[in-house]
Amino acid sequence: MASLRGPRSFAGNSLSAGHRIGPGSFRDLRGLWAQLKDELCVPLLTGACRASGRPLPPALLTLPAELKEACLRDLPPADLAAAMCVCTELRHVASANALWRPHFERDFPGERPAPGLPLQPAAVSWHAAYCARAEQRRRFKALRRYYPGGRATPRLGAQRCRASPQGATTTGCPPASCPTTPARAASASACSE
Repeated sequence: MASLRGPRSFAGNSLSAGHRIGPGSFRDLRGLWAQLKDELCVPLLTGACRASGRPLPPALLTLPAELKEACLRDLPPADLAAAMCVCTELRHVASANALWRPHFERDFPGERPAPGLPLQPAAVSWHAAYCARAEQRRRFKALRRYYPGGRATPRLGAQRCRASPQGATTTGCPPASCPTTPARAASASACSE
């Protein structure tokens, strides 16, 4: 069995006999996991497959993070978001700013990542900024369906009922000047009293 003691240290935590692992040792847990996987687990798996004569398992997750990012670089935003739903490791790789910033700059040219921030902030989550702008654009398009001229049109059927306190808006009160059916005429007379 391979000994973990040796010249290597994982994420700055030497695993020597005198080292004590405490709560501060796991500050960079993602880095520790990536280093453990890349430097210990994947080589052991590769060596075991070669020793037994079996083919290597083809998997995207066995590649280093830089190669995974290179594979995801050409995906459109919808596919990149779908890749984020696969597993925690791909969520971390696919949420990299280097992947989302070009999409943001292409789809929202000249726009700020968030209101009040400069155009080129150093510490912006470009994935969150892309999602926020895409949601804002989706809502704006939905509103344009209801208000095609850009102006708010009144909702039909919402009237001020004179019988309700402080003239509250109700949707069940038709206008008193337009009783088209006997039921509306009775309702209109109830509202005008």
